[in-house]
Amino acid sequence: MTEIRLSGEARIHQYEGKNGEVWRVSERTTAQQLPDSLCVPLSKVVNLTGKLDATGRLIWNVPPGNWTILRVGHGSTGQINTTGGGAGGLECDKFNPEAVKLQFDSWFGEAIRQGGPDLASRVLKMFHVDSWECGSQNWSINFATEFKQRRGYELLPYLPVLTGVPLESADVSERVLFDVRQTIAELVNDKFYVTLKEQAHAKGCTFSAEAIAPTMVSDGLLHYQHADVPMGEFWLRSPTHDKPNDMLDAISGAHIYGKNIVQAEAFTELRLAWDEHPGMLKALQDRNYALGINRMVYHVFVHNPWLNRKPGMTLSGIGLFFQRDQTWWKPGRAWVDYARRCQALLQLGHPVTDVAVFTGEETPRRAILPDRLVSTLPGIFGAATVASEKQRLANVGLPMRELPEKVSASANMATAETLVDPLHGYAYDSFNKDVLLNRATVQNGRITLPGGASYSLLIIPGAHPMSPDSTAMSPTVAGRLRELVQAGATVLLNRRPTHSPELRDFPAADKQIQQLTAQLPSTNNLIASTSVAPLSFGQGRVVQGPFTADSFEALGLTRDVVATSASGQRARGIAWNHRTDAQFDIYFISNQLDSLQTINLSVRVAGRQPELWNPVTGETRLAQDWQLENGRTRLPLRLNRNESMFVVFREPTTQQAAHTGRNWTDLELQQTLSGPWQVSFDAKAGGPAQPVVFHDLTDWSKHPDTAIRHYSGTAEYTKTFRWKQSKRRQQRVWLELGQLANLAEVQVNDTTCGISWTAPYRIDITNALRKGDNQLRILVTNTWANRLIGDQALPTDQRHTWTPAPAPAAGKPLLPAGLLGPVGISVSKESSK
Repeated sequence: MTEIRLSGEARIHQYEGKNGEVWRVSERTTAQQLPDSLCVPLSKVVNLTGKLDATGRLIWNVPPGNWTILRVGHGSTGQINTTGGGAGGLECDKFNPEAVKLQFDSWFGEAIRQGGPDLASRVLKMFHVDSWECGSQNWSINFATEFKQRRGYELLPYLPVLTGVPLESADVSERVLFDVRQTIAELVNDKFYVTLKEQAHAKGCTFSAEAIAPTMVSDGLLHYQHADVPMGEFWLRSPTHDKPNDMLDAISGAHIYGKNIVQAEAFTELRLAWDEHPGMLKALQDRNYALGINRMVYHVFVHNPWLNRKPGMTLSGIGLFFQRDQTWWKPGRAWVDYARRCQALLQLGHPVTDVAVFTGEETPRRAILPDRLVSTLPGIFGAATVASEKQRLANVGLPMRELPEKVSASANMATAETLVDPLHGYAYDSFNKDVLLNRATVQNGRITLPGGASYSLLIIPGAHPMSPDSTAMSPTVAGRLRELVQAGATVLLNRRPTHSPELRDFPAADKQIQQLTAQLPSTNNLIASTSVAPLSFGQGRVVQGPFTADSFEALGLTRDVVATSASGQRARGIAWNHRTDAQFDIYFISNQLDSLQTINLSVRVAGRQPELWNPVTGETRLAQDWQLENGRTRLPLRLNRNESMFVVFREPTTQQAAHTGRNWTDLELQQTLSGPWQVSFDAKAGGPAQPVVFHDLTDWSKHPDTAIRHYSGTAEYTKTFRWKQSKRRQQRVWLELGQLANLAEVQVNDTTCGISWTAPYRIDITNALRKGDNQLRILVTNTWANRLIGDQALPTDQRHTWTPAPAPAAGKPLLPAGLLGPVGISVSKESSK
């Protein structure tokens, strides 16, 4: 702390956020905090603009009394595009379309001019606006005019409230500031994003955009209606910088505005550790697929201009090192194939989401995180979550944690782990004011949007950090909710509104709100066994929160996904996603735990044959063990640690069950490949010049030879083994690699069989195997960490590596590396189908 200012002047609480100067949400100033006697009557505000002469000097015959002269001007925010390299400079005026066009033309347009139209048309396909890092804005030359058109009254008489001076009353001042923030949110959407969309499309480019929150005061979902491809952002091992709310903004924004592709800036990392590899990234990747992402944009690929410097150029120490000089760049293609398979399926159809959560009218606003719904849906979250959330928020003892190294933050900070199936079998989207007013209709009791999304239940949550006052609602929103309920919608209302947040039609609007909400019927204290019949309010119903039942079945909404363990308890760590079309249903199921799980999966689909699609191997098979129960399909699944599976329903069937085998392959170990291996390293990467015999499989990092101990790259393991052909000709044969650090490409008899990069580290070698002698070649690749650690102890001119990114310290423990085994050959117990 460098300065404390004490003042006896009356001020609106947290006015710097309320006037849109910075992103900040705070409770409204109350009459107890700021009584009317301390507020300046509007009649006592005099506009002296006409009293200034040409030099800016004020010439005014001052009436009797004590007057405060307030001079208000506007200018640039001073924000600099520091990440723009040679394009650095002041940020443009986001409320002025001409300024936005000038910036677009001077940058993107200039790239097209310099490249030439022919080249540009072939290589420039997408115009992207990254996450907002340039502060907020609360004025422009057109702001007062736009404000009057949108809010219905003149802002200039109330201008002192933007400086914190209360006018009329605390309530009136807060209402004016509410209107200012709402106008800011509309202008950045209408003037900035609309203009960029038009400019990008005029150049033949797709327009993608990341989150605008939590920097620019805005509606965090609104701008996604103009992005062809909404985009979020998630970080690796960086909880202080991770952006789960960005992810929910992009996903919900895409769903409510009918955008099929949802991108994510993926695996951004605060401190590159050089130990990253596909196997460690998979669970995080799958968690975001389960959320609704269906296209990864990897962070980061940096151009390395040198062919003789490795790892080479980086983005300092920020981001995953995903470029040509990564050790596992070539075998990493198997990981990319995994993403391609997942994303191809997750881009089919449209998402199935049963619950919509209203983001409210407070500005700034954005998608609602799960932890902010616990008080509204305590029964759905369950007693354990309610208790743990209470403990987290209490933050007793201020516990801290360090992640990544030398970066400390509160251990009770909410993290993205809470995004794994938070509503226990129900998926939800956030739903903003624009969609509520302009796009929502009711069909067959579901709130339906033009892009295909539909919801059985709309939740109006109680107070939470992004909306401290849950009793405020504009007459427009209240009237629209009433219309939806009359048309058949079900609305869960946690707290009944009592007043309007805006100045328009005040105080009559408050009375209108009270009259509207008084007409809404409700049911109270809903429990799981309660049957909720339509009430006498049109065709729909309003349920009074908080909701204490453990499911929405009383509202006619069963869980989409139920995963239980052998004991019948809810399985832990199961993330999922459901997409549908008239011809199919696709469920993505991910085991987020670092251990094997066998689960009983029940999904809300009937009348179609379940198929199991493995996105790692590309294998597809009919489920052999399943049955129908009460309109649902139930089947057991065995998921290895961090394993994922697609359960696909395509073909109609009249069968009620099938029990012809297991839904996974049981393997039987036939032989262990013991004895010596010949291992060849790359001498150019600092490895031994001659092949080395490993009499037993050895961790490179524990080898006495420093050339092996500090080796990073690919080494070739070779061995000859004999195989006696199985009598059952249809059996599949698998090479079991045991423990592996980190990737391995397997070749048998000069035939490439596949690349192993994630558990259970096995490869199908059936088609390459022959009776008798077989030549086995395994190309094993580790990460850069051990080489960088070793180089730190060497003089600069003797090092094998060069990078501008921070390297691990010389004394840091080496990481396990190589093929650790045991290596064996297994066969499937049942014949192939």
